[in-house]
Amino acid sequence: MSSLEPGRGARRVVTGLDSSGRSIVTSDGPTPAQSSTPAYSNNQMWLLDLPTTVLAEDASGGQPIDAFPQAGLVYFITTFPPGSESGMHQTDTFDILTVVSGELVCALEEGEVVLAAGDSIVQRGTLHEWINRSEAPATVVTLMVGASR
Repeated sequence: MSSLEPGRGARRVVTGLDSSGRSIVTSDGPTPAQSSTPAYSNNQMWLLDLPTTVLAEDASGGQPIDAFPQAGLVYFITTFPPGSESGMHQTDTFDILTVVSGELVCALEEGEVVLAAGDSIVQRGTLHEWINRSEAPATVVTLMVGASR
């Protein structure tokens, strides 16, 4: 089973320091914050308040995903199943999304763009929709930063 299937968290490995100040793996397991809809499966890798420190903890505290960042940033791994559509929406965030596998369409009010594995898009709070018209899942990584208009 893929670690990116709905209902199962993506693997998240976190580093830190031991009591002697030496680098170690502090956790290794599925993402604690996940959500799934018919349109996508979302794994929140980390929620970070800004400004931050290098050893900042995950600000979500493992709580369910319920909002986009207001003043910090969040990193997601999202999988869109074949034939899915997210519906037109807009957020108060500055996002950078990179397709890891598959193909995803970003539909805008005026036109659309097809993104393939390795392609990135900078989404600047505009009205948009994610559509997977292919017959394979599309997996993306997204860095979302809370922003004002």
